[in-house]
Amino acid sequence: LITSQIHHSQNLTMMRIVLPLAVGLTVAAAQLQQGVHVYPAKPVPDFSWEHIPIAFHGANRNTTFSDDDIADLAKYSMVTIEKWYTACGSKHPIQNGPWCDVESKFFDAFGKIKAINPNVTTIMYLNTMFNFAMYHLAGVVEQLEAAGTRVLLRDKHDELVVLCNDGNYYCNVTNFDWTQQACVDMWLDEVRNATTIGHVDGIFADHASAQIKGSP
Repeated sequence: LITSQIHHSQNLTMMRIVLPLAVGLTVAAAQLQQGVHVYPAKPVPDFSWEHIPIAFHGANRNTTFSDDDIADLAKYSMVTIEKWYTACGSKHPIQNGPWCDVESKFFDAFGKIKAINPNVTTIMYLNTMFNFAMYHLAGVVEQLEAAGTRVLLRDKHDELVVLCNDGNYYCNVTNFDWTQQACVDMWLDEVRNATTIGHVDGIFADHASAQIKGSP
């Protein structure tokens, strides 16, 4: 009799667990069929407000970060590396070309930082307006334009809009044309690539004032 009561109690307990779970899964499935977004639980911060979290935003204009630099950067909660990283990336007023591939230098630094402290949030500088020539992305722009696919902004005379920015620090700067779907796709591919293989957690999307159409 006692054994029977125990089994009966266990069965009731299992029913109390399984039934709500089944109902929850059924509701979630119905929401998905209706196009309702089911969001995952929000992540819990890995820091305590007992200590103010600090962030770094900058770069070394002359060379790559040393091992000591990397060790220091790994102590920050967030690290953003600016576009003018290394002598190649900071050349001005006429920028270096896409062969500089400043993104690869970002990726290398971020990888070393995360090897020490994987909890650091790594942010890559990527302008939403200016096509800085020292980025690998600028080479993709050149290839698309050469193939007849327009991704750069032009004026009313159909001439490329070229300017200087940051107090004429960088010149020969062209601009992305967000009215072209090819430009949207290209820029988002750059972000996906960085966050997939570059140890990049997010993008400092400078000059962005609205969500990019077609982005997640």
